[in-house]
Amino acid sequence: MSIGLVVFFVSFGTLPASAAAPGTASSTSGTATMTSIMASSTASVIDTIESYFADVPVLAAIANCESHNTQFNDDGTVYRGKVNPKDVGVMQINERFHLKRSKQLGYNIYTLEGNLAYAKELYQEQGVAPWSASAFCWGRTAKLLQAKVQNSNTIAANLK
Repeated sequence: MSIGLVVFFVSFGTLPASAAAPGTASSTSGTATMTSIMASSTASVIDTIESYFADVPVLAAIANCESHNTQFNDDGTVYRGKVNPKDVGVMQINERFHLKRSKQLGYNIYTLEGNLAYAKELYQEQGVAPWSASAFCWGRTAKLLQAKVQNSNTIAANLK
């Protein structure tokens, strides 16, 4: 069903904001942007995550563990944590602790773009600590990614 919706929106360009569920897309002049709607397909979300976190691949691994790379449910509502429904979106940003601050910094954690951007902000300030509860899932991947980055840096340095 999601694929059909994406094709429809591509054909017509925009969706009236009244037809979009709250938190499913950013809006401009009463219409939802196609970028956020398109990003709801799983492949597109994964591509967006990997591209956005290319410089910090551990965050891509965390997104996979926290939400299985899911920003929106099939019905268009924002994905919420199973253990804690206050955790929202692909990076499972907790509303109780981060909603006010994310808004002050200009991030909408209910959109894919805002969720990723605020997660990067958190990472720059606190490292992976905000996601330590899921470290059993992404910890090994993080070590492998770090080793890969170090190997790439060594090769690049040797080529100079």
